[in-house]
Amino acid sequence: MAKQVRERELQKLGKNLGIREIVTNDDNSLPSPEELEKYEKVFQGATKWMMETTTKEQLHRHMQESKKIKMMNAVVLSQVAKDLFPYIILIILIALSAFLLLKGKSIEGSVFGGAGLAVLIKCLFFNKK
Repeated sequence: MAKQVRERELQKLGKNLGIREIVTNDDNSLPSPEELEKYEKVFQGATKWMMETTTKEQLHRHMQESKKIKMMNAVVLSQVAKDLFPYIILIILIALSAFLLLKGKSIEGSVFGGAGLAVLIKCLFFNKK
């Protein structure tokens, strides 16, 4: 049960007046022990209910955080695949070009070599992130 305390004070800065504000956040899941006693006096079983609710909320937060991490890992993996794919194509084209040139097919080998060169230029100079 997050609590927020705001303190404001008027300050003189040279010839001007300014307002200084201090914001304090208490982000505890449970109220302080003194507040828990007061709740328990008003509503019997409030502390137990708050403990159970806080436990459920914490489990939910952990599940959401795990899902978020899995999604982030999937995004990173897909980005790595997108970055590596042109280089894999480049290696295949160069290997195919070399194979064709060794077999005596100079025109076909040159075409695949040129395609490999085009992929290399695209990867190095026109790869937008």
